[in-house]
Amino acid sequence: MDSLSRFRMGAILFLLMAGFYWKLTLSSQFEWTRGPDLAEQVLPWYEVQAREWHAHRLPLWDPYLWTGQPLFGQAQPGAAYPLNWILFSLPLQDGHIASLALNWYYVFIHLMAAAFCYWLCRDLGRSRAASLAAGLIFSLSGFLGNTDWPQMMNGAVWVPLVFLFLLRAAGGNKVLGNAALSGMFLGSRG
Repeated sequence: MDSLSRFRMGAILFLLMAGFYWKLTLSSQFEWTRGPDLAEQVLPWYEVQAREWHAHRLPLWDPYLWTGQPLFGQAQPGAAYPLNWILFSLPLQDGHIASLALNWYYVFIHLMAAAFCYWLCRDLGRSRAASLAAGLIFSLSGFLGNTDWPQMMNGAVWVPLVFLFLLRAAGGNKVLGNAALSGMFLGSRG
């Protein structure tokens, strides 16, 4: 697949994902952080971490929930997830993560899932149309389509890459390198 075709397919995936989540991408009236768990637990975790990043400190401890809790000592706050660091480093709006940044973060998680599944399907020899459909189905339905918790979705998006490189290694293609990549993506799941 040449560079132009890859760019075109990436643009199509981006437009489809942004269009599917139009309420988040094209409107400032909606947010995905609804419900008590997201609004009162996940968002405060993210807010504490973002403020720590902006103060040039590593977010190790959250003093505000319960009687305090370590952020790196548990997986759910996502303090050790490098892609979250990008979100936390974005400019704050009145001391909080901007709603626009949070909404695009949510859409980007789904875009990554679709792109990784698309790549897996193309590597398995499926057509572009079939791979696009598989990527969209993986990203927009099932577990990813019904889970709002970003830390859970961040783990699931890597599954296609785990299998992509595992199947390559099992097929005898650069066994050590592909096995290492499979293990890396298995370990990077949130």
